[in-house]
Amino acid sequence: MLQPSSTNKIFHARTSAKAKMYEYAVPLEQHINTGEIALSDMLDLTIGMLGDLTAGTLNNLEEEKYRLLFSAQYFNSILEAEVISHSHILLRLLSASAYYLAGYPGSSQVLLKGIMHESVAELTLMEQILFVILKRTSFTAIIQEDFLHKDTTNLVTAWNDFLLGRSSYEELNALSNTLRSNIYLHGTDKDLLLVDIIRTLILKRFNVSVRAVLSENADMEMALWEPYFTRPNHIDEFWPSQVKLAEYGVFKGVSAVVQMPTSAGKTKATEFIIR
Repeated sequence: MLQPSSTNKIFHARTSAKAKMYEYAVPLEQHINTGEIALSDMLDLTIGMLGDLTAGTLNNLEEEKYRLLFSAQYFNSILEAEVISHSHILLRLLSASAYYLAGYPGSSQVLLKGIMHESVAELTLMEQILFVILKRTSFTAIIQEDFLHKDTTNLVTAWNDFLLGRSSYEELNALSNTLRSNIYLHGTDKDLLLVDIIRTLILKRFNVSVRAVLSENADMEMALWEPYFTRPNHIDEFWPSQVKLAEYGVFKGVSAVVQMPTSAGKTKATEFIIR
């Protein structure tokens, strides 16, 4: 299992400090020296940790939150510290993915705002699919004809159906694994990483969707919730703190004293409790 060493942590902290120096317009001659570790070694570690975690099951994400955050923050830092001149969009996608899987959906969305709409068309197919899933939007028709065409088409069709409340966890899992198996046999190294991230994101997005959480943690028939989903201001996904409330039984009427920070979802969670 890949783990950051004490030297890696120091290099990470120095890169973060350099990023802050750019943010606050500190003169270049006063910038901190990030250290002597090769950038490629740090990228190997952080990308490797993200790949390691997404190749496994969803159960280990909460336990490995530190490693996800380490990778997410490092990808973001090297972008802001301007220490790399290429792959900016890919690094944003990787950082946004790691932040989301670590339970920081807000940070994930902030990073995605840095990807211009016109840049999306220049991404590879797998990068486009990853971007769409991170944004939680529907995917348009796939025009790329290759060995992945059938599997990617089936998966994004099921993803689009999921956004409408029509796909099951089992279907999304099966189609993700089919695409994954095909890429593991014939795909590139980058696609191997991306398909594992895509699969993990899809399954986590399903698990934290309002429909899935309510069906598991509220003592009401789902049919009674349907009028809520027709409202223009309804939400489709719970934030981590709201999921914890559901798991503790609060949506079923269990008494609780709730202490949550600002903008963590207290008001919306209370609305569901009242309903």
